[in-house]
Amino acid sequence: MVDGVTTIREGSRTFADLTCPSEVRVHSSEVENCDIGCELPAILHAFAVSVGECSSGDGGMSETNGAVRRFKLVLDNDKSKVSEVVDGLLEECVKQKILIDGDDFKVRVALEEALLNAIIHGNLEVSSTLREQGDDSYEQAISERQQSPAFRDRKVTIDCEFCSEKATFQIQDQGKGFDVSDIPDPTDPDYLDRPCGRGLLLMRAFMDEVVYNDRGNCVTLVKKADTPNDEPSGS
Repeated sequence: MVDGVTTIREGSRTFADLTCPSEVRVHSSEVENCDIGCELPAILHAFAVSVGECSSGDGGMSETNGAVRRFKLVLDNDKSKVSEVVDGLLEECVKQKILIDGDDFKVRVALEEALLNAIIHGNLEVSSTLREQGDDSYEQAISERQQSPAFRDRKVTIDCEFCSEKATFQIQDQGKGFDVSDIPDPTDPDYLDRPCGRGLLLMRAFMDEVVYNDRGNCVTLVKKADTPNDEPSGS
């Protein structure tokens, strides 16, 4: 905690490290009282640990021109909260005019897959191969790991960045990570009936960019802003 502001340190930077003069940092309990420019969708208040609006060129996740809006969310390992968080992120995408055509299905699927992967396969280290047993082994393993001292206190952080051109979501878990190249191709005939790799396939299909760090415990997803259909010109 820095000057009453809660921060979560992941890697080399935190939201408390931002130096932009217009930056606003708040404790999650104070988000509701933040300035109008920093208001989050109400559904995200319980997960927010910092909020800020800065100019470009301050060392953020991407290079862009103009104002940049950032906030950080922290989730525990309750996968039932994922849909709620994604609802809030999609609401922000609409507010920031990243999504303007009303079709949020693809972004929803990609974000839900990334968050579920971070919780289940990252923090809880439950293998998707358990699904192939045809019983409740998969869900049982998740439940057991959620209660285990070795896994239960791990967190998932979501660094969100919005500008006029795109939205960037950096999702990091506290698990061991994995080698992305080891994930089988789910379109390969040998793997069509297996669940491995389907989430990553959907993320790559539905987002403009999907990049993992070397350790494999952090994925960055980019959604470029929708371009409105050109209005027909008058004759």
